[in-house]
Amino acid sequence: MQVKSVCAKTILLIDVGNTKIKWCYSTHENSSETHSLLHKKSWLNVVEAIVSTVPSNEAPSALFVASVLADENATLLALLEDRFGVPVHHYVPQKEEFGFKGCYADQLKLGVDRWLAILEAWCVSGASIVIDCGSAITVDVASEDGRHLGGYIVPGVEMQIKALYAGTSQVKVERGDLSSLELGEDTVSAVRNGVLRMVVAFLAGTIVDVKNKVPSPTIYLIGGDAEMLSRYLPFEVVLGRPLVLDGLMRVAHKNT
Repeated sequence: MQVKSVCAKTILLIDVGNTKIKWCYSTHENSSETHSLLHKKSWLNVVEAIVSTVPSNEAPSALFVASVLADENATLLALLEDRFGVPVHHYVPQKEEFGFKGCYADQLKLGVDRWLAILEAWCVSGASIVIDCGSAITVDVASEDGRHLGGYIVPGVEMQIKALYAGTSQVKVERGDLSSLELGEDTVSAVRNGVLRMVVAFLAGTIVDVKNKVPSPTIYLIGGDAEMLSRYLPFEVVLGRPLVLDGLMRVAHKNT
């Protein structure tokens, strides 16, 4: 059953990650709070969760979806279109958007989350570094004159710990907070502090190197480990801004 009433000015924006889906509703004047849940590719449940948050029981006039998934997109998009009865726009990275130019020879091979995040950062701040601290850590750089200069992708904190766990017989470390760069005095702290030191050293070195090439970039930290890692980086950062949804919102309002 479709949501019957349509609000002519509202757009539903959906950011589909590998494990979590986030969404919000937007008009030209404002946007709703951001909702999120772990999807586990249970798309019927996801769609019903989204429907339950529709403002005033009115469906949006259009849906814009940015998804890092590949084989699951058709299923999700079909369910959304059937449930809401309005066009669903599946956004993919462009060679150029708002005057911002991509650097990949094939832009479709760039993750849409990375593209939207660095696009939005540049639109807001010009020269930028976007560090997404999730399961993987991604770093992307924008020049002042509107070029994506590329970036890095490395394993995130927990992924590195799991890799060490999988490759050794004596190292058994449970998930927990990273809290120190000091020498560990037991196996758990030796692993967790060591991984933290590696990640902080990588990010700090990358930022220093980029700042030598790109004058005065704004540094954005996003993702689940952003707040924790920000405590160990000696730089001023913009923390936790929803760059992917904000970038998708910018694109959506340009095209509606």
